[in-house]
Order: sequence, then C-alpha cells, then structure tokens
Amino acid sequence: MNEKSSISKTDWNLCVVCQGSKAETLQCPVDSKRSDVGAGYKTLAENIQQFNQLGCMPVQINLSRLDEGDGIESTFLHYRARWHKSCYLLFNSTKLNRAKKRHAPTPDESVNSKYTRSSASSSSQVINSEKSCFFCDRPGALKNPLHNVRTFELDARVRKCAFALQDQKLLAKLSAGDLIALEASYHSSCITSLYKRAETVCKDQAADTKFQLEGIALAELITYIEEAREFSDSITVFKLVDLANMYTSRMEQLGADTEARVHTTRLKERLLSHIPELEAYKQGRDIFLGFKENLSLAVSKVFKDDHDDDGIHLARSARIIRRDMLQLKSTFNGLFDPNCQMKSVPTSLLALVNMILYGPSIQTQDSSCAKSQAGLSISQLLQYNSYVRRRDGDRKRERHNKSRETPLPIYIGLSLHAKTPSRDLVEKLHELGLSISYDRVLTISTDLGNSICRQYHQDDVVCPPSLRKGLFTSSAVDNIDHNPSSTTAHDSFHGTGVSLFQQPTTQVPGVCRNRVSLDQATSTVTKSVSELLESYSQVPPVLLPSKNPSVPLVRSDMRGNGKIAAKAIAEEFEWLEEVKEAVLNASQGLRQKKCISWSVYHSIQDGNEDKNPDPAI
Repeated sequence: MNEKSSISKTDWNLCVVCQGSKAETLQCPVDSKRSDVGAGYKTLAENIQQFNQLGCMPVQINLSRLDEGDGIESTFLHYRARWHKSCYLLFNSTKLNRAKKRHAPTPDESVNSKYTRSSASSSSQVINSEKSCFFCDRPGALKNPLHNVRTFELDARVRKCAFALQDQKLLAKLSAGDLIALEASYHSSCITSLYKRAETVCKDQAADTKFQLEGIALAELITYIEEAREFSDSITVFKLVDLANMYTSRMEQLGADTEARVHTTRLKERLLSHIPELEAYKQGRDIFLGFKENLSLAVSKVFKDDHDDDGIHLARSARIIRRDMLQLKSTFNGLFDPNCQMKSVPTSLLALVNMILYGPSIQTQDSSCAKSQAGLSISQLLQYNSYVRRRDGDRKRERHNKSRETPLPIYIGLSLHAKTPSRDLVEKLHELGLSISYDRVLTISTDLGNSICRQYHQDDVVCPPSLRKGLFTSSAVDNIDHNPSSTTAHDSFHGTGVSLFQQPTTQVPGVCRNRVSLDQATSTVTKSVSELLESYSQVPPVLLPSKNPSVPLVRSDMRGNGKIAAKAIAEEFEWLEEVKEAVLNASQGLRQKKCISWSVYHSIQDGNEDKNPDPAI
C-alpha cells in the first residue's frame, strides 16, 4: 500500500494533501483577504470527492482522515487547513474536467441518455451522407459531417470571399442561385479554409494599399519641401512637428488608418534619406530641418539643367505605375457598384493623375481631388487602353483585355447603344479609346438578357428582378398597337403591355431579391437572347362559343331624370361666382380660405375641410 494512503491521522500543521515538507510556502484560505474565506476549502473538498468517485486520484489519500463526521469542508475550516500550491493544483477543476471526459461513457453505453444536439447531428449524418460538400465536392464522414446552409448571411459572406479570391470555379457555382435555394452543404474545415484565405488576401491588399498611401504622402511632402526651397527667396527652415502634422492630415485625406501617432524620428530619417541636402538641427525639444547653404545653388542648378535625370525619373515612374496597373484585375458582372470606379484603377495611378492635374504639392491635394471625376475618368481610360506588350497586329485594330475593362468605357458604350443603335458612333469612340467595341456591347447585352431569362426559368415565372418579395403587387394591362401609315412599311406590331406596381412602406419594406449578374463561366459569343417561358410567349386564343352570343335582358329603366346634371351645373355657377368675387377683390388680397381653384373648391364643398388646402392654388 502507498505510504501516503496509509496515513490515518492528519497533522494539520503540514500540507493536508502530501503531509510532507517542501520548499514551497503553505497557503491558507483563511489568511486571504476575500470575503468568502471558505471558498477554497469547498472547491478542494468537492474535487477530492469527485476524483475519488471517478477512481483516478492524482495522489492516494485516506479520506477518513480528512472527515471527522461533518464533511471534509467543515473539517478543513475547523482546523484551518493549509496546503502547497503544487499539491492544490493536482486537484483543480481543469484536471477534474479532463478526467471526466476520459471516463465519459461511450455512445453504446449512453443509449438511454436524453436527446441532445450532438446526438441529433450524428443521426443526421445518414441523411447528409448522400450529399457532397459545396466547396470540395466530397461527401460527409463521421468525423467530418456536412452542415446545411440556413442563413442569407452565410451566403453573402461566401460570395464576398469568392469575389475577393477571384475563384472562377466557386463563382460559377454561386451564379446558379443562393446557397439556401441550392440546398448547399459544407464541411466546417472547408468553409473555415475559405474564410482564412480571403482574410489573408484582404490583409495583404490592405497592407499594400497602406504602404502605397504612405509613399504617396511622403512624395508629396518632399515635393512641398523642394518647391519651398526653389521658389523662396529667403532661407527656408521647416519645423519637424509641422511636417508631421501635414503628413498625418494627408494620410487621413487619402483614407489611410491613422489611429497611431506618426513616429516623427522615422519621418525625419526618411526625409533625410530622400533629400541628402537637408540637415536636422535640434533646439531644445524642437527639431528644425534646413538645407546646406553652400550647396543649395549648385543643387538647384543641377536639377534645372540635367534633363537626363528627368527622363530616367519618367521611365521609372512609368514602370512603377504599369506594374500596379497590370496586377489589378477587374471583371464586369453586369452591375455598376457605388465604388466601382475607385476599385477599377490602382491607387498609384490615380495619385499620379491627380498630381498632374492639380500639382504634386501636399497643399494642393485634398480629399476632393482624390475623388474628382476628371482624375477617375483619365485613370480608367489609361487602365483600359494599357497593354502588357504591343504586337504589330494590334496597331491595325485595338484589342483590349476583358480583365482590365473599367466602368467608364463600358458605361459609354452601353449608353450610346441605348440612346441610338448606331454602330459607326460606337466604333468611332472605340477607335479613340473612349468606349468598348460594338461587338463587346452586343455581347454584354446578350449575356444580360440570357442571365435574366435564366432567372425566369429558375423562378418559373417572368418577373422583373427589381420587384421585392412580401409586398402586394398590382398590375395594369393595356394593348400596344403600332400600325404605321407609311407606304414603305412592311409590318405592324400588336401586343399587350403589363405594368406592375408595388407600394413599400417603412413598416413593410419587402425583401430585396438577388441582383441578376453576368455569369462569366457560361458567357458566350452568340448575339441572340434565349427564349422566354413558353407559357409567357405563347398565349392561347379565346373564342366565343357561338357567333350570336345571348345578351341578358335588363328590366330597369335606363333613362335619367336630369336632376344630377342640373345639380352639377348649379355647383359650377357657384364656383364661378366665387372666382368672380375673388377677381374683383384682387387689389385687397384674397381673404382667408378663399379658394379659386376648381378642385380645391369642390373638395371643400364635399366636406374635406380637414385637409386645409392652400387658397392661392
């Protein structure tokens, strides 16, 4: 038998657990400053009893020596029991929970246990075993079951991740409809991997954007310093604190995260490294930056006369901007988002265009310049007309990459085609580099029509995508007849127009449907739109059962008595008298509630005075 378990009497001056001496200091809950001094005794007593019931005591203890009849907790409190911290940790709650998990009954032993969610999920694995994961196309397993999509938030987040990753295979699957309608299932590991990959891409893009914005702000600050030195007749001295404030303000205008304070020492070192003629002078707590007096004229002359350096700078700038332009990919999905213009061009290109338009100084750049339509338009045209490398065959006919199509040329081409179907006008603007080609316009128009027709077939009804769910919808039907009187006309048109109306309110706004977008995976080069539903395009004729239909007899008198017309005429004369009186008294002004409008006068006569109409209407 273990020596510690054979101890039958407790020495309360030693550790109650090990009954031995260690280098550790004995701890006593009574000496604690907590209000509930017996909490430590209660926890240890309960944990010891539960370990004993599980049969996995960390240290063999004779429980009879710890209980004098009133319970272990009462005995501890009576003798002011103490223990070593390491001994107490052997019986803490964390180790107790782990022991319970190790000794928990197996699924075969818990047949009579009550119903839980875990048991429900295990029973549903048989149902989900026939399905496959929406992301990896693999079936579910016992250790990796499938879960069904039940919320629109999950569908929206998956679509956002797919667009961030530009996963064409996943985008093609999502184009069939929302995940709930598709009854999609997924592994937890697959959707977690998708979220992590999208988060990594977003973080990398955010980091690259931040570094670009910092470089742009620093370049504008350097330009401001150099212009001040070049055009100022007096000695130019800059205070480092003022430069840091200008740098911070410009970063905020560019949209960068400026929660942390700008490190002025690092900013000073960056300025000194880019402007070797600049020197730092410390005076008390302030730091001033100034140029070397002996080299200022020589450096200024070199910058004015050395055109070779200017050409090298232009080539380097073009290389940097082209690198960002060729890396940025954008695909038109049939919708113009609010920020689609900003997203279609790199930040460095937009900053360069704004510097050319408004000047590179930090004082001339602000938030309005960064979002000006002129800069955005020029940047989009540069992005659209850029080439990785230009071949000899491309000089005869301009060929553009779909992955670098910006919203501006697409919008111009579609707008011109909607206003006038002139092919020559669209092609002329395409040759000038301002619009997409006429064939591309027809391709986009056809893809949009096919996407809408595909949505009609999925819904099994022809319903405009702009209509909302959950709202009462009314319609108006009228004939559309076009019978030209020209002698050269070959045909005419006779059809039916249906107008649908909805009245959303703040209490019942309705549910917006999914926007119809282009399906890039199924995009085709055909210029014909798919057929509509047969039930919509083909209406069976309605014929009378016989040529001479029977008309029901009317047994009432259809003649009027003339009283209604006489009353209406009398009311009209009363209104004319009111108008006459108002005209005669026009020099004195209209009296209160004097109505000269026909509609207002008759509405008041009908008893609708609570509307308080304006007499001057």
